[in-house]
Amino acid sequence: MDHYNDLLPYDKDFEVLHCAQFFVVEIMTSPMIAKLKKLNRNYLLTKALAYSIEELISHATNRVLQMVPVYMNKMYFKNLSPLAVEHLLKLRLDTSESNIFIAFVWWMQKNPEHSHAFPRLLELIELHLLDDRHWDMLFKTTELIDRNFCQTLLNEQRILAQRVQKVVDQNLIKSANNIRLINGMKTLMEEITSSSPSYHYRCITIDLKQLFVLNCLKFELKNNESYVIFVSKDMREWECIINYYGCYGQQILYFDERVVRFINIRFRNRYPKAKIKNVEALYSTDPFEFDPITTLNVPKHNLVHMKMLLEPYIVGMQRYGDVTNDHVTHKVNKSIVYHFSQPYIIGSMKLLLNEESSYYVEVASRFGQWNRVFAEENVSGWRIVTFVQQPVLFVKIVGTKAPTEYFHLYKFECPARCNTASTPQALLKCINHQTSERMRRMLRRKYLNISRARCLRAKG
Repeated sequence: MDHYNDLLPYDKDFEVLHCAQFFVVEIMTSPMIAKLKKLNRNYLLTKALAYSIEELISHATNRVLQMVPVYMNKMYFKNLSPLAVEHLLKLRLDTSESNIFIAFVWWMQKNPEHSHAFPRLLELIELHLLDDRHWDMLFKTTELIDRNFCQTLLNEQRILAQRVQKVVDQNLIKSANNIRLINGMKTLMEEITSSSPSYHYRCITIDLKQLFVLNCLKFELKNNESYVIFVSKDMREWECIINYYGCYGQQILYFDERVVRFINIRFRNRYPKAKIKNVEALYSTDPFEFDPITTLNVPKHNLVHMKMLLEPYIVGMQRYGDVTNDHVTHKVNKSIVYHFSQPYIIGSMKLLLNEESSYYVEVASRFGQWNRVFAEENVSGWRIVTFVQQPVLFVKIVGTKAPTEYFHLYKFECPARCNTASTPQALLKCINHQTSERMRRMLRRKYLNISRARCLRAKG
């Protein structure tokens, strides 16, 4: 049987396989399918669709789709039948609409005998996302299709594209496999890796496929990353909504609600590829507060878990000393540095010191740019640390005096939660503490100016 298969021309192979499947002749179908899977992906897809061989259609489709991020050019539809082109266009390929259009126009030019199918296929491309230069390609040398039909189609698409959906408290991105990527690649691990469109940044661009009202994005970073997020309705005008430095792990981002279709995440770090996973885009009704000036979240609950502080190594965290009986000890005048997964607006924290000690606290929105915000001498018990609310990514706690050569930190909460465990004096301080509004604005404006400069560099 194998020798007989090798002697058959490929066109005959498909005919024989189609008959073998119809009459359920398993002894023939399995070896023939294995042989045909080795054919050129475009040729295989065309023939598999013509003969309705589902296993080969699925195999060929996956091979074609895998090549989109690395092989998308004007000859992408080469040797495809109109049925095969229609099959791929309905799948919303992971590339820009302009790339798809350029490849389709090339296919039209090379296949004038299929001109009857041009209007039906063109309806599967979103013309309203294209520029005038792409539009002119249809009529520049030879009129490939009726101009009036195209104009009518464009007008209809523009009207439909204005429809906006507001889906409350539901993630619009169910998995990495059901989103459309304009830039980036999907992996078998449900991760999305960035593309490198230039030497200046790496990026991931997600197409939600229609307009939605959003006020929240969530995703998990694989590495320590600095990133900027732009959003757009049509990929023509982009708005910067997030600009964060030195983040890692889970990112939960709130912003003013707005209508969005495209989400562009640009990374500025040394890693060859940025990776994210568990991406969510939604309109959230969860109670949250964010600073309108810096767009940073203002947390209402404790962000720090002692287990994280006690780990031997956490990305971005530096600690001197040892872990003893579930608390941190370090030599006097050394430091504990805690790195939040993303920057927040912070104005308080709580420390538990069982021994009479002296210490000071510094915060920073960028590592190394420390601002001393609080200091106490010869104190013990729960300490409420309050200061002007400001952008914070790093917290440094330095013990300067202790009964022995070691400073002990038993508990750490940020922001502070005023409760009955606090001393009456500390509670009063936590409730009545007044900060300078002028100082608060100055610190936020400073952070905002830095963020805007980074946004402009990323956009450029």
